[in-house]
Amino acid sequence: MQKDYDALEDWQKEGAKAYYMTTIAYLKEVAANDAPHFEISWTTRFNAFLPKDDNMNYVLPGSRHPAGFATDYEGDKIFPVSGEAIDTVNIMAYDQDPGMGLNLTTILLNFNAYGKVPTEKLSMGFEPFSTEVVKSDEAWVHWMRANNIGGGFVWAVEEGADCEAEAAMLNRVMQPTWRFGKAPTFT
Repeated sequence: MQKDYDALEDWQKEGAKAYYMTTIAYLKEVAANDAPHFEISWTTRFNAFLPKDDNMNYVLPGSRHPAGFATDYEGDKIFPVSGEAIDTVNIMAYDQDPGMGLNLTTILLNFNAYGKVPTEKLSMGFEPFSTEVVKSDEAWVHWMRANNIGGGFVWAVEEGADCEAEAAMLNRVMQPTWRFGKAPTFT
């Protein structure tokens, strides 16, 4: 890349200098770090693991109660054959029908109890406009940390969603660490 930059005309270098210099510096840092762990993640809905006799045990009382979803019990087909290879299970706890409240604690307990997914592999997805999010989420995220839940992520496509505040809260409460060997360093 340095040779490519050096071969540019002086007038071309001026416009391309920032790109080349930052990319060259970044590539030097990549080369100085150990090879990264190849993480395999599986993203699924909140209903992948459920008790056999109650496919709606995660729905909050008083909220809309659909009959079920095509994705009910999908984890029973995937995790038993690939769970050892999967590093992180991302749970979409925001992909529910309108008017349907989700009990996030029950969802995580279902994944652990019925799916035998280790808690440190679980990552709960939040939507800043969902029922249990924003200020009420912070207490819940403290529960996640106290119960060894691996992490969380933010999903939002709605205009005005405060993803930055939600992500900052998740980072502050969960205090994430690098799970796979030595953490890479970048400037």
